Amino acid sequence: MPAPGPRRGRRGRHEKQALNPRPRPAFGRVGALSSFQGRAWWNGRRAPLVAQRSRPSREEPMPRKKTAPAWQEVPGAQELMDKALPLAAVAKETRDCGPVAEVVLQTTLLFTTPKGLPDLRRSGGLARSWMADLLDAIGFAPPRLAPMDERKKVARERESLAQAIREALSPVRVAFIHQLDDRPEERERLFPGFSSSDEIFEYYKIIPQAQREIRIARYNHRTSLQRLGALLADDAPTIAPADAPDVVHALHRLATALAPALLDGADAKEKDQLRRELAETRAALLALEESLS
Repeated sequence: MPAPGPRRGRRGRHEKQALNPRPRPAFGRVGALSSFQGRAWWNGRRAPLVAQRSRPSREEPMPRKKTAPAWQEVPGAQELMDKALPLAAVAKETRDCGPVAEVVLQTTLLFTTPKGLPDLRRSGGLARSWMADLLDAIGFAPPRLAPMDERKKVARERESLAQAIREALSPVRVAFIHQLDDRPEERERLFPGFSSSDEIFEYYKIIPQAQREIRIARYNHRTSLQRLGALLADDAPTIAPADAPDVVHALHRLATALAPALLDGADAKEKDQLRRELAETRAALLALEESLS
């Protein structure tokens, strides 16, 4: 029987140790430590154990995040909600948002900004959540299980009423700020450090004019420009008496916008023509000025 050959395959642990013996330390037997090295080893092992014991366990409750206060916690906010609910229900049916806008103005004085001033622009979370709860309470809560078409319809009606309330609030807020000029004590109590309504308008970036008035003024301005354009396109324009003031206003704006430097590029012939037209325009304007005296 032939002698067994060299063993093939994976070597065992003892064979690996025989082939690659571990270096023996210079001191004592294998694994032995001196007293100094033993203390260092124990201190090194002890430090992470102590740190691990000092950590809070996962079972201990984590500190909760500080939640923002609800509008119900503000004194007087619930009373204003109870007062606004029947007025908002009427506004939902009739679109008469003036009475509910008066109550909304009181909430802007009740809720404050981070600087402690009244939230006149209703940009804070308390004012927004108060208005959202008001709309939900009068039947504009978004139905979760309803079809998509119905949810979109409710959202459109909700935004329509919210926009109507904002428009009704605009003149009420402007009038309230203006009247603070006659009530310096109340102005100092609500807006300490402000000496006039103009400063309040500037600080809050509120236009001292109602939104409806602004829209009407813009509409009238556009229509007047359209009428003036039609007059300029006509060779023999006929100006109605109602359009005469708009024509004068337009001439004033255009004449003040013209600067001498704008005519530097004209040639000599064109300058003579412009000079004659300006002289005729000046004579016509002088005649109009004399008619108004």
